[in-house]
Amino acid sequence: MLAARRPTPKYLGTNNIAGMKWCHQKFIFRAEANEGIFRRAYEDDCKRLGENLSVDQLITRLEAVDRRVVTLPDGREAVVSKWGGKITPADVATAVKGLLDAAEVKTVATKATLKQLGQLAETRDRVLKRREEAKAGQRLVEGEEELIGGILQVLSKEEVRLMGAAKDSRPTAYAESDAGTHERIVIETTDGLGRGLFAQYKYGEQLPSIRYHFAHRDHIIEADPDGISSDYCYEFKLVGERFWHRFVRPTAVLQASLYSYFFQRPKYRIDVYIENERTMESLEGEVDSQWVQNELDKIDGLLSGSLEPLPPNRVKCSSCEFSHECPTRQPS
Repeated sequence: MLAARRPTPKYLGTNNIAGMKWCHQKFIFRAEANEGIFRRAYEDDCKRLGENLSVDQLITRLEAVDRRVVTLPDGREAVVSKWGGKITPADVATAVKGLLDAAEVKTVATKATLKQLGQLAETRDRVLKRREEAKAGQRLVEGEEELIGGILQVLSKEEVRLMGAAKDSRPTAYAESDAGTHERIVIETTDGLGRGLFAQYKYGEQLPSIRYHFAHRDHIIEADPDGISSDYCYEFKLVGERFWHRFVRPTAVLQASLYSYFFQRPKYRIDVYIENERTMESLEGEVDSQWVQNELDKIDGLLSGSLEPLPPNRVKCSSCEFSHECPTRQPS
């Protein structure tokens, strides 16, 4: 029987939707967790560009992307990207400050979570000590063993949840800020998702682009292609080794197809850079609008619970940040 869900998120990202091809359940978790991010992106789009722009209007306002690799005070490298203008020293300073400020907020959150984990461990130790003392003195009353077992089970689940929260609260690797009325800056460390930006900066196509939102039923979907040409939208992906290419490719095809569907380009183009081989796998195809619409129609079903999520290939579960709470997790 399908579990009831919270009200479905209104604001979604194209990259998140394409994640349905990776794992249905992960798409659901990320849609719920990241709605605030996409809502703020929508609000920023309206502020910078205006509301209800047509595709023709958007295409006339494509923004060239300027990128630069910088070194942070802690020695990490980061890629600064600016849409709509050249990066200035002031832009770099603003981006780095935003990243460090966000990291400080997450560091405080991590400390609080670790404190809770410590308190949880102390509580579990006291419960275990009480059970052992009662067993030794044969003082366990009827039903107390089952009660203690239930308490330990609850403590264990809470510990797993907090450990996941501590992992998600690691120092941030991303920040975005306004650079002016019609500009935006993104900074991403190269030890996070920024590895893909760094590889694209070195090996991928350098095309103009623009981020904007599109309505689909009750949802607002943010689309931010890696590039837009006269007849295709471009998506760049990075994988560590060839093994992962077969899993990433379906996601990339849907993501690029969604971009071309929204921006009304007849084709899509994908580059997947395989890091350990230093090789590129490219794919170009015609957009199948009916297939894209069918994929979009799955959104409400998955988010509302009327469509049961299919379990993923189990190799995807081993490093998933939601594995501790996932009902479709596959055993390794």
